[in-house]
Amino acid sequence: MGHIDNRWMHSLTRREALLSLAGMLAGSTRWEDRDGSLWIGTAKGLVKSRGGRFETYTTRDGLANEGVTTLFEDAEGSLWIGTSGGGVTKLTERSFSTLSAG
Repeated sequence: MGHIDNRWMHSLTRREALLSLAGMLAGSTRWEDRDGSLWIGTAKGLVKSRGGRFETYTTRDGLANEGVTTLFEDAEGSLWIGTSGGGVTKLTERSFSTLSAG
């Protein structure tokens, strides 16, 4: 994909622009939770976008692996984060817990 021109960016809402840019990230996955936060999984960790603010989470924060491949929100509102080679991480109210196969 080529250059993104500013007129195109201004014609989109902030949310549409984020979703479009997130889709351009190689290997990324995204999920919008029940509170309206946009979660973007990338090869470098997990990004949360809400109200124009961005937060990034990595293994230092509790992710099993920084390569996030899958996102899912369960009925209780917990975010399940599948990673490449590191297991699954569950995020509940800012608390990370990791589940492994072994």
